[in-house]
Amino acid sequence: MRTESGNVEGHSAVLKLHKGAHMSRTTLGGTRTKIVHSHTTHTRAQPVTRRIISDPQTGPVTQSALTQLNSRRRSSCASTQIHLPDSKSNRTSEAVNVQSVDTQNVTEKTNIIRDKDISKCNEQVQHNPKTEISEARSRRISVGYGYQPPQETRLPNTIKEFSFDSDDDDEAEKEKQAEQKSITDMHTDNYNRMCKLQGITPCGSFKRQISDSVADVSNSLLGTKDVKSICVSLASNVTIKELDLSGNDLSDKGAKYVAEALRENNTVEDLSLSRCNIDLPGLQALGDLFIEQKPMTRIDLSKNKFERKHAEIMANIIQKNDYIEEVVLSENKFDEVGGVYLGKAIGSNVGMKKLDLSWNHLRREGAKAVCMSLKSNNILEELDLSWNGLAEDGCRALAEALPCNHTLKELDVSCNRISIFCLKDLLKGLEKNDTLKVLRINQNPLTTDGAIAVIKCLQKSKVSQLTDLYMTDIPINPDFLDELDELLKIRQVRVFHRDPNKKKVTPIIRQRTLKDYDPAMILFEYMKQENLRLIDLFRTFDTDSSQSVSKDELKEGFVTINMPLTDDALDSLFERLDINDNDEIEYDEVKSGYRKTVSKIRGNDGEAQQDAMAGLRKLIHTALAEKRTAMRTNAAQRVLQRRQSLQAVFQIRK
Repeated sequence: MRTESGNVEGHSAVLKLHKGAHMSRTTLGGTRTKIVHSHTTHTRAQPVTRRIISDPQTGPVTQSALTQLNSRRRSSCASTQIHLPDSKSNRTSEAVNVQSVDTQNVTEKTNIIRDKDISKCNEQVQHNPKTEISEARSRRISVGYGYQPPQETRLPNTIKEFSFDSDDDDEAEKEKQAEQKSITDMHTDNYNRMCKLQGITPCGSFKRQISDSVADVSNSLLGTKDVKSICVSLASNVTIKELDLSGNDLSDKGAKYVAEALRENNTVEDLSLSRCNIDLPGLQALGDLFIEQKPMTRIDLSKNKFERKHAEIMANIIQKNDYIEEVVLSENKFDEVGGVYLGKAIGSNVGMKKLDLSWNHLRREGAKAVCMSLKSNNILEELDLSWNGLAEDGCRALAEALPCNHTLKELDVSCNRISIFCLKDLLKGLEKNDTLKVLRINQNPLTTDGAIAVIKCLQKSKVSQLTDLYMTDIPINPDFLDELDELLKIRQVRVFHRDPNKKKVTPIIRQRTLKDYDPAMILFEYMKQENLRLIDLFRTFDTDSSQSVSKDELKEGFVTINMPLTDDALDSLFERLDINDNDEIEYDEVKSGYRKTVSKIRGNDGEAQQDAMAGLRKLIHTALAEKRTAMRTNAAQRVLQRRQSLQAVFQIRK
C-alpha cells in the first residue's frame, strides 16, 4: 500500500463523502484494498503530511502509522479497518509496497501505541476508583490490523436511558389515530356526498358523532331526506352502538330507511325511535328487522300513538325475538285487546328483562292478561304498569301470578285505581313473593288504612325480600309509624313518602325522642355536655350523701336534669347498674357501667350509630337549654314575687 500523501487525502475524501453514514465500505482505485469504517459523526482531523517522523523512544514511524495516528484524532466512536487481499495475487502484492519499513515493524509500533493508551487508561482508573473500567475501554483507540473495539460499551451515568418500548407504543398509537382519522374522513365524505345528492344541509351533530359509540340526533328537526343520508352512512359504520333518532319526523319512509341500514349494520345495539310518527308500514319494516337482527338489545318505540293493530305486530316481535332485553312502549294507545295480544307474547318470551307499558289504557281483560303473563315468564326483572287501569282485575291476576314468579325484582303499579278493597288481593301475592325488592304504589286511593295494611303484610311475610316501598301522596299517621317501627325490628325496609304540600320524595324517618335511646347513653352524654366528672354526677343523684343511689333517687335525678324517661327504661337502667343486686348503686358500679357504655359506643362506629349519637346530642342539648330557660323563668318569678311582697310590706307600714 502506498503511503503517499495523496493516498491519505484520498482516504479523507472517502470519509467526507460518507459523512453521517453508519458504516461504509470503499475500494481504493486501482487496487483491491478495501477500507471499512463505521462512525456516527466524523471530526475533521488535520492529516499528517510528512512521510516519516521520528519517535524518541521507538524510532522512525512510517506513513502507515501516521495514518493510524490520524484515525486516533477522530471521534472515538469511529473505527476504520483496512482489509488486505490475499498475498497470492501478484497485482495486489505489487500495490501493497511499504517504502520505509516492513509490515512487522508497523505492527510493533502499533502495539506500542496501543500499550501506551491502555497504560494511560489504567492510570486514570487507579487515580479515580469510581471510574468504571468500561469508560476507560471506551477511550481506547482502535488501531492495528484486525483490532475490534468492544461490542458492549457501558455508557456513563450521565447519559439518559431511553425506553424503546414507549417509542413503539407511541408509534402504534399514532398509527391507530391515523387509521381512525382516515375512517372518520371516509364516513364524513360519504355522508357529505349523500347530502349533496339529496340537496340538503348536513347535520352537524351527526358529523361530530360519526365515529363515536353513541350518536344522539334527537329533536334535530330531521326529515325523510336527512334520515336517508344518515342511513346511507350508517350502513358501513362499525363504531356507532347507540342511535337516538327520537323527536324527528321519520314517518314510514324514514322507518324503512332505518330498517334497511340496520340490516347491513350489525353493531347498533340500542335504538331509540320515540315520537317519530311511525305508522303500520314503518312498524312492519322494523318488526321484520327486530326479528332477524340478533345484536339489538334495546328498542324504544314510545309515544308513537300505537293502537290495537300495532299491538299485534309488537306482540309478534316480543314473542319471536329472544335477544332484545329491554322494550319501551310507554305512552301509546294499546287498549284492552292490545293488552291481550301483549300478555300472550310476554308469557312466552325468554329473553326480555325490562318492559315499560306505562300510559297505555290497559284495563279489564288486557290488564289481566299482562299481569297473568308473570306466572309463566321467569325472565322479566322490571315491569312498569303505571298509569293504566289494573283495578280489581289486575290485582287479582297479580295475586295469582306473583307467588309463581321468581325473577321479578321491580314492579310499578302507581296510579292504577287500586283502592283498599283491591289492595287485599295484591297483598296476597306480595306476601308469598320471594324476589320482589322495589314496589311502587304511588297515587292510589289506599288511605292510611291501606298503607298500614301494606306494612302489616310485610311483617307477616316470611319470604319477602322487599327493600324499597314507594307510597307517595298516601296519607300516614302515628299508627303507621308505630307499625313501621315494628317492621324495622324484623328487617330494613325504606318507605319513601311525600307530603301533599312538598315536592321531594324522602324516606320516612320517625323523629326520635329520648325514650328511644339507652338511658345509660343519655346519662353519660349529659355528663359530657355539662363537663361533669363521674363523681360529680354520682353526687348529683346521691341527694342524701349515703354513698349510694337508690331507685327513687335515680328517678328524681333524671327529672332534676330535665331528662324524663319512662319507668320501664329507668328500671332497666337500675338493674344494669346494680351489679351486686343490693337495691343500691355504688360508685364502683357506676364506673363499671360507664366503661361498658363507652366500649359499646366505640364498637358500633357505623354510619347509623353516628347518626343516632348526633340525634342524642341534639336532644340532650335541647333538654338542657329548656332546663336553663325554665330555671331563669323560675328565678325571675321568685324575684318578682319577692319584690311584690316587699312592696306590700312597705305599704302596710305606711
